[in-house]
Amino acid sequence: MKTNLYLKKPLRHLLSALSPKAGLVTGLVLATTLVANAQLSGSVFRDMNGDGLRQTTSPAEPGVKAVKVTAYLADGSTLATTTDSTGAYSFTVAGGLKVRLEFSELPFASYSGMQGISNASSVQFVTTPTTTAHLGLSDPLMYCNTQQPDLVTPGYVVGDAASGSGAASLNTLFRFPSNATGQGMVPGPLAVAGQLGTVWGGAYQRQHKKLFQAAFLKRHSSLGPLGLGGVYTVDLSGGAPVVTPYVDLSQFVRLSSPEDSTLLLTRDLNPDYKVPSVDSAAFGLVGKVGLGGMAISPDEKTLWFINLYEKTLVQLTIGSPVKPGNQLTAADVASFPLPSPNCEGGEVRPWALEYREGALYVGLVCDATTSELGTPRQNLGAYVYRFNLATAQFSSTPLISTALDYRKGWVHAGVLQSEYWEPWTDDWSAFTTSLLSVSSGISTYRISRPQPILSSIAFDSDGSLILGFMDRTGHQTGRNQRGIMATDTTSWYSGYVGGDILRAQYYADGTYALENNGTSGSLSSLGGVGNGQGPGGGEFYYAEEYRDINSGNPLQQETFMGGLAVVPGGNEVLAGVIEPFTTWSGGVAWFSNQDGSRSKAYELYDSNPIVPGDPVQAQYLGNANGLGSIEVLCEAAPIQIGNRVWLDTDQDGVQDPDESPLAGVMVALYNQAGSLEALTQTDANGQYLFSSPVLSYNKAYYVVFGTNGAASQFDKASQVLSLNGAYYKLTTTNTGEGDHADLNDSDAQLATELPTSLNGYPYIAVQTGAPGQNNPNLDAGFISCWVDAGADTTVCAGITSVQLAPAAPGASWAALGTNPAAATINNEGLIEGLTEAGHYYFVLAQSETCRDTMKVTVKAAPSATAMITAPTCLGSTSLNDGKIQLTGYGPDEQYNLALGGTFSEPIHDAAQAIPEGGLILADVANPEQGSQAYTIRLFDSVTGCTRDELVSVSRVDCGCGDVKLICVPVVMKKVRSR
Repeated sequence: MKTNLYLKKPLRHLLSALSPKAGLVTGLVLATTLVANAQLSGSVFRDMNGDGLRQTTSPAEPGVKAVKVTAYLADGSTLATTTDSTGAYSFTVAGGLKVRLEFSELPFASYSGMQGISNASSVQFVTTPTTTAHLGLSDPLMYCNTQQPDLVTPGYVVGDAASGSGAASLNTLFRFPSNATGQGMVPGPLAVAGQLGTVWGGAYQRQHKKLFQAAFLKRHSSLGPLGLGGVYTVDLSGGAPVVTPYVDLSQFVRLSSPEDSTLLLTRDLNPDYKVPSVDSAAFGLVGKVGLGGMAISPDEKTLWFINLYEKTLVQLTIGSPVKPGNQLTAADVASFPLPSPNCEGGEVRPWALEYREGALYVGLVCDATTSELGTPRQNLGAYVYRFNLATAQFSSTPLISTALDYRKGWVHAGVLQSEYWEPWTDDWSAFTTSLLSVSSGISTYRISRPQPILSSIAFDSDGSLILGFMDRTGHQTGRNQRGIMATDTTSWYSGYVGGDILRAQYYADGTYALENNGTSGSLSSLGGVGNGQGPGGGEFYYAEEYRDINSGNPLQQETFMGGLAVVPGGNEVLAGVIEPFTTWSGGVAWFSNQDGSRSKAYELYDSNPIVPGDPVQAQYLGNANGLGSIEVLCEAAPIQIGNRVWLDTDQDGVQDPDESPLAGVMVALYNQAGSLEALTQTDANGQYLFSSPVLSYNKAYYVVFGTNGAASQFDKASQVLSLNGAYYKLTTTNTGEGDHADLNDSDAQLATELPTSLNGYPYIAVQTGAPGQNNPNLDAGFISCWVDAGADTTVCAGITSVQLAPAAPGASWAALGTNPAAATINNEGLIEGLTEAGHYYFVLAQSETCRDTMKVTVKAAPSATAMITAPTCLGSTSLNDGKIQLTGYGPDEQYNLALGGTFSEPIHDAAQAIPEGGLILADVANPEQGSQAYTIRLFDSVTGCTRDELVSVSRVDCGCGDVKLICVPVVMKKVRSR
């Protein structure tokens, strides 16, 4: 047993310390000291901007519940708990103790965050009364390095852009900064209508700066070149954006019936966007065919879509970097049926899709299309289900289930019949119309009928749901467009939307509660309580309205167009709205998640005449959902690898709480070709780190210890690390403890099949992952004592010499003075003088603190002694009645015997029990001449040791005189055991 004169894990090693094998310890004094208890606590939080510092605002970084925290104490005890709903944890431990803290069972797709002031790694070492230890978590899709990232949203234009007409060159994808505000500064296009057509769902692959956009069906506006299933990429990695058709999903999944697909080939879209269209083919299919929401997985290798027609969640594996679209096959596509609530009087209609903390959230509504007359609104409902990415399973029950029969506010002043959500309809006559103007024989009408689509889901920093309900009518209508009857040439219609934003408060028990009368949990709307426009008679996001710029009176009480976004950690929700400043315009408004107020807005299009008296800008949709979803273009999360180099004092491969770090160790980062990419060295805590931008995503590296590429601390020949005059070797690899052994083990091993220049060095192979997938568990343990005295051995009494391995240079053998006899050992490892039974200890010492003890056990030989009695005579006749008898034998002893001076031909086939009295032979023959020897082999059945006793009997003269040849010879019988 190797020992250093540090007492490790006292409770577990106490017995070893009391044993002679623990080295030169001859006594142990146990002292009990009363110490004050200390509170060891901290929190686990979302480090949304990756700075290693927890903020409460801008960004607001919430706690993470249900993370397991285990405290391994230097006294050998272990404590465990989990973080509460605020991310907090706490232990009460004795003061002055060293503790190893392990954070484990992190949420799916969560990783240790970038290390900083409020964040160390998932394994931390503290000494009480240190009171706090925190862990920041990275979720690649919940990271944003700034609260002012750029934003992207599709903008829609009318006309047949696919024909190459004037509509083809119109801006259809806006990019603008978060700090944008005001109107009249329309940003330049990322893409034009001829490249994308109408798209809604968006997802941003950050590491390659590729924006994905998915097609959807909108009346009066054309699809892009890939049609109903089109997915497009917009490459933002260079100067000018590059738009590329990626894949048509209709190759792999059904997005409409054959009949509807044929119908959509006959859309009446005019190449001249200034000429109104009928497009009746699209009217009844809006929201029912094609694609809805879209999301990307945390590793950015998978896109997810809502298939509106089949009502499924579609998975498309794109890889990273992105696999070319023409190489995608059916094997890259999977579909998962969406949950289906019991939609009484209608069908379920999915659309929204959003990622959050390892899961996708899907929004559905019941459309109430077949409700009985008189009770249609009561059958409208909304639902949110959770899809666990780790298990690929939907929650069995919805997180939110709510009726949509509340009064939400009217679409336009004076059109009071549009103040409620209404069942979906494909009947033009069911819409509400009111006359706007008559000019040149054309009557222009407002047209409205709020039909709910749960189109967007966003999350407040506290986990609350923000639900965006888009008005389907906004995609069934346009501005100054014709009705669905081709024969009606004198009527134009301008759609007015009545979307709505609701909030569902998240609670610590994992439940959500929909806002009620403008109140959400402890938050209250600044101006929406009791305004009669939401569930319970009020609304939280009350400022989502348009007021007349002259009178200040509300004209539209609901202006939401369907797109929502929250910058990770932000305290506002961004919403696409009509009329952010003036009529017939569209843009984005910022609403407080604390009180529902509006802080600012930014106009993206204005369909009013540029110069008063000029024609309207007919390409825009006005109040009919002119913008789509909103994507936040945050940078890819940085990545970081590394952790700790330490002295494994007890050589068990585990980072024990009281084991010291090794500072000043060179650490080099090499690529697979063996080229040096970065250098560092361990700090006072034994820690080393490599971070972005040195690291690349999804790349293989070697972390090499003891060299900087030019100089070396590690000698490959002796496999010894030289550091500040001390010498170390690697400890055992992958032998950690507990349920999460990889957190506390040593990962380093000697390189053998790496590039030639690296072979022989301690190294760890590591494959980096996607953005944010940090790996802080690359540890290397070293030992300062590596003498090996060999395995303990056992001999039987009588063997007085044993050969051990010679002592290496710098080491020496010594015998303990407490051995049963004065045995000696030289540096060649030769033991002599094992003359007494018992345990002998021999110490191979490298230094005062590095030694290994080897035990030689000499087993006692059997204790029996043998005596022989000569035969007697009857006259001149020998009676051959000599006896051999054993005395002083123990209960476990046995015997066998052989005729002669050696044990060569035993009389019995096996060892025999010694008879009571010890008489083992009663017919010893009189030797013919001279004497006869007998060898008795004594056995100890417990120890396995033997000892031979030699006895002999001399010839007895029974009166034959000198004529010995006439005496009858004695013949000895061989007795076989039964």
